[in-house]
Amino acid sequence: MGAILTFSAAILFSGCTDVIDNPVTPTEPSVDPVTQEKYENDDLMDRTVKPGDSFWQFALGTWLKSHDEEDAGLQGNLINTHSSLLSYAFMESSDPLVQKLLDEADNLGTEDYMNQLFSIMFDLDIAGDSDTPPSRKQLIELLAKMVDSGYSPLVRRTINTDDGVFVRVLTSGENSAKVVGALQSGDDPVEAIKEILSMVSSFSDDPEEDDEDLDVLAQKILEIEETVGMAHNDQYADDLRLRQIATPKRDQRASQFRARRRAADGLTVEDICQALGVTDDYSVVDEQLEPIFTLLLEEDVETLASYLVFYIASQYYDLMPIDWSEYGDIFGMGSGYMNLGNGVKESLYTLLSTKAPELISRVDYMVMKDNIDIEGCRTLMEQMRTLMDGRIAANDWMSDATKGAAREKLAAMKFNIGVPDEQPGASFELIGENLLENVQQLRQQRQRQMMALVGKPVANHGWDFAMQFMTLGTYNAMYAPFLNQLFILPAFLSDGIFPKDNEPMRYATAMVFGHEMCHGFDANGSNYDAEGSIIDWWTPADRTEFEQRQQQMVTLYDQLWQYDGVHADGKMTLAENMADMGGVRLAFELYKQKLSTDGLNTEATNHQLREFFLHYVLFWQEDASADALQDQLEDDEHSANHNRIIGITRLMDEWYDLFRVTDGQWYLTPAERVRIW
Repeated sequence: MGAILTFSAAILFSGCTDVIDNPVTPTEPSVDPVTQEKYENDDLMDRTVKPGDSFWQFALGTWLKSHDEEDAGLQGNLINTHSSLLSYAFMESSDPLVQKLLDEADNLGTEDYMNQLFSIMFDLDIAGDSDTPPSRKQLIELLAKMVDSGYSPLVRRTINTDDGVFVRVLTSGENSAKVVGALQSGDDPVEAIKEILSMVSSFSDDPEEDDEDLDVLAQKILEIEETVGMAHNDQYADDLRLRQIATPKRDQRASQFRARRRAADGLTVEDICQALGVTDDYSVVDEQLEPIFTLLLEEDVETLASYLVFYIASQYYDLMPIDWSEYGDIFGMGSGYMNLGNGVKESLYTLLSTKAPELISRVDYMVMKDNIDIEGCRTLMEQMRTLMDGRIAANDWMSDATKGAAREKLAAMKFNIGVPDEQPGASFELIGENLLENVQQLRQQRQRQMMALVGKPVANHGWDFAMQFMTLGTYNAMYAPFLNQLFILPAFLSDGIFPKDNEPMRYATAMVFGHEMCHGFDANGSNYDAEGSIIDWWTPADRTEFEQRQQQMVTLYDQLWQYDGVHADGKMTLAENMADMGGVRLAFELYKQKLSTDGLNTEATNHQLREFFLHYVLFWQEDASADALQDQLEDDEHSANHNRIIGITRLMDEWYDLFRVTDGQWYLTPAERVRIW
C-alpha cells in the first residue's frame, strides 16, 4: 500500500514535466518576441496569431487544434490525478475509523440497509407504531432533535461571524439531492419523491398507499422542497464559495426577530427559535426564514411529519446497496458481476465529503502534508502583502481615511496555507453498531464541533471553521470575507503546479495567492472590515469612484465573447475579474523584483516576464465546449478561462510592451486600461 501511494503521489506532485520544466536560454535582443523568440511551451503556441487579436490562441493555438482528447490541460490533468489519488487513499486507508466504515459498507445488504434506516427513524422519533400524528409542538421538538443530530430538514443550524466572533445561525434547510438531481436533469421531481416514499412504504409494516394518495403526498413534499429552496441564503451556505460571493447583510439577532404570528395551538416563532437553541446573544436568525416559519406554523402537521420521514430517507438513499443480480448479465461477465461490489463505499465517500468533511480531511492530511511547499507560499504571500500595502498607500484616487481602513484590513488578513497545525477529525469516534448509525454519529459530532465555536474569536479558529465545510483535498483556494482570512489548500502547493525549479510557472501560480488576497477588496469583499464585519469603511466620494471603476471593468468584459455569437457577462463575473486583475499584477511585480534581485540584464528579464504571461495562459489551459461555456455563463461567477487571459492582459501596460502589441481585436488605448489596485 505504501509503495502504491508513494508512486501515485509522485504523479500528482510532479506532473506535466514535459510542459513546465526544461527552461530555455534567453535569445538575443534582435529576435522578435512574437515570431522568433523560443519559449518553453513552443509546441503549444500558434505564432500566426497576433497577441493583440487573441493572446489565448497565440499561447495555446496549436494545442487547441491538435491535443489528445484525454488531455484536459494542466489543471484538468492535475485535478483528475488529484481526485483519483485521494479517493484511492481513502479506500485503502489504514485509519481505524475509516476501515470500520468501509467494512460496514462492504457488508451492507439491502435488508440490512432498510433495517438500519428504520432504526435511525425510530431513534429520531419520526417513525413508530402510533397512527396518531404528532402535535405541532411535538413536531417542532422532533425537528430540534434532528437538527441536534446534524440534519437540516426545513431549517439548518450553522455558524457565521459577527463582530469578530462566531455566532450560531438559523437558516433554511437543505433540499433533497434526489429532487435537485431530477430538476437538473430535466426529470420529474414528483417521480423522484415517489421513488423514495415507495421504498420506505415497501419496507414498513403499514399498508402501501394507493397511487393517488402517493401522488398527492409527493406533490405536497415537492411544494415544501420548493419553499425551502426559495428561502436559501448564500450568505450561510455550506458551500463556502457561495458565502464568498453572497450579497452581505447584517445578521439579525433572534431576540430582535419581528415575526409574531401564532399557530392555531398558540405556537409562535419565538417558541420555534427556543426549541432550536437560537435565542441567546450569540444567535442570529436568517431574515429569509419567514416562509419556513409559515410552513411550521400553518402547514398540516401530518404532511410535515411525512416530510421529515422523506428527508431522512433521501439523506441515505445513495447508500442503498446495488444488487447486480437484479440486472442480469448486462456486462457479459457471467457470474463475474459478483465482484462489482455493492457500490456503497463510493457513495459513502461522496456523502462524507459534505456531511462529515473532517473525516475525509483526516485522510487527506496524511497523504498531502509532506508534499507541499507551505513556506514558499507563505514567503510569497507576505511579499504580496507588503506590495499591496504600498499600492494602497500610493493610490491616487482614495482618501487617507479609506486608505487607512484598507491598510488596516490588509494587515489583519490571516493566511491559512496548506494544512492546519493538527490533523483534522482527530477527535472523531464511532461507537455505532452499523454503517448508517455511524454516519449519523459523524453528522452529530460535526454539529457539536460547529456549535463549540460559538462565542470564540474568529482570528484564532479559521481552520476549525473551514474544516466543517470543505475537505483539505478540495481543489480550491478561497478568501472568506466574513473571517478576513484566506485559505490556500494543498492542491495549489504541489510541485506539479507550484514548482521550485520553474520560476515562470511558480509565479504564474502565485497569482492565485494574490487573487485571493484581492478578494478582500473586490466588489463584495470591500463591504467587510478587518474583523470580517459588514461595515462600510469607505468615504462616499471614494465609494463612488470605486464603483465607477468597477463599471468600466464590467463594460470591458461585456465586450468579450463567451463563445461564438454570445458575449460574456461582465457584471456577474465582476468580483472574480477584479481579483484576477489584482492577483496577476501582484505576481508579475513580485517576479519582476525577483529577476532584478537576481541581476538579470534587461533582455533576459523581459524574456522571463514574457514567459510569466505564457505560463499564466498555461495555468488556465483548457478546451471547453460551447455547451460547457454556456453553462458557465449561466451559473458561474468566474470568467471563461480564455477571457481570464484576454480580459487581464489587455489591461496591463507591461504586456503590451513585452509583446510589442500596438493593435488588434482586443487592443485598448492606455486611457481605456482601467486600474483599481
